[in-house]
Amino acid sequence: MLKEVLKNIIYRFRFRNNLFESLSYKNFNETIDFFSSKRSIYPKRIECPKKKKIIVLAPHPDDEVFGPGGTLFLSKKCFIKIIYLTSGRDEKEKIIREDEANKLCDYYKFQRVFLRHHQGFVTIDTKIKSKVEQIIKDFRADIVFTPFLTDDHQDHQNINKLFLDFKIKRNIKVWCYQIYSQLKGNYYVNITDCHKQKRRMIKFYKSEMRIRNWESFIMSLNVIHSRYMPRSPEVRFAEMYFIFDIKFYKKLCNKFFKG
Repeated sequence: MLKEVLKNIIYRFRFRNNLFESLSYKNFNETIDFFSSKRSIYPKRIECPKKKKIIVLAPHPDDEVFGPGGTLFLSKKCFIKIIYLTSGRDEKEKIIREDEANKLCDYYKFQRVFLRHHQGFVTIDTKIKSKVEQIIKDFRADIVFTPFLTDDHQDHQNINKLFLDFKIKRNIKVWCYQIYSQLKGNYYVNITDCHKQKRRMIKFYKSEMRIRNWESFIMSLNVIHSRYMPRSPEVRFAEMYFIFDIKFYKKLCNKFFKG
């Protein structure tokens, strides 16, 4: 049963057939044991971080909210820094989106860095790679949030190429969020009590709301993910994550991008 499930997952994500067999890591079985039962397995609930230093990798201004916004709001007494890899397609859009991001970060007291890499990237500039790694080291991050490497957007996938060359020795946990995908992760955060606050965070990005009703799009995804919570007639919301330690996630990224 497990082999068939893994085979389907590998096929969907273009991994090679020996991906999981070739990865050897002490917590690997714990990471994927939710795939192994003959019955439906539910992701585990995890509480939000407390008193941690958190880095959020955002391919674009708004991803830090659309993905883990509720979790960040609930992360009490944490120091949070957002690294925005790109800001927009042209100078006008960069100014608008950075202004929106600054207002959000000022309101919620998030630190932020704008790297202004070009959008639609395949590779990441070497200087920017080094800068991101140095920021994480200097910040002494406990947790790094990033889009999961199979999230259905080129920039969301390719931002994970940052992990390929990281030489970070600190024991960091990587929380992989989703925006365009609906995969069953290994953990979820119940954001029902702060869904109104997340909606408010989304509305900081007014320019993007002209393109799509992101509030409806994202909150609907959070409702879908709530199906892994105990049953209830009430509407509830959850953010879904894949959570790994950084050494394992680096191996996973290497297999995904390099085969």
